[in-house]
Amino acid sequence: FDTYSSGFKFRTIYYCLIQVIEEKYKGSTHFLRDKQAMICFVKTDRDKIKFGIKIYESKRFKVAYQNSDFTFHEEPYEPLYVIRFYRLEGDSYEFLKIKNLGLLTCADIMSGLTQRQRKAFRDYYTIMLEKQKKEKD
Repeated sequence: FDTYSSGFKFRTIYYCLIQVIEEKYKGSTHFLRDKQAMICFVKTDRDKIKFGIKIYESKRFKVAYQNSDFTFHEEPYEPLYVIRFYRLEGDSYEFLKIKNLGLLTCADIMSGLTQRQRKAFRDYYTIMLEKQKKEKD
C-alpha cells in the first residue's frame, strides 16, 4: 500500500515524516543517500520497530503528462510522489499502527491525487487499452 503526495518538494515530505517519527513516537531516523531511503527506529511498549520509507517520483504520471494525447499541458508539470513504507524488523501489528495512525495522517503532506491527476491516470489507461486493442486487431 503506497500513498501519494503532490504540491510539495521531495525534501519537505521527508522532513514532515521525520518530524512525526521523532516528535510523536520519540524515534530516530537515518537517511541513506546511496539508496535514497530513510530508515526509522521506533520503540513501542511491545517491540522495537525498524522500517523504511522511500519516495519515488511517479513515472506513470510523468509519462501520462508528456503524452501528446492529453489536454492538460496548459498547466505546469508538478511531480507526483509515491511514498512507500516497508517494515524491516519488529512486530507487524505495531508497524501498521504507526503507519496508519501516525504517518499516513500527515494530512498536509499525504495529499493523495488531485482531480486532475486522477483524470490523467484514467485517460492514460483508456488510451493504453485502446492501443492494445488496435495492436491485437
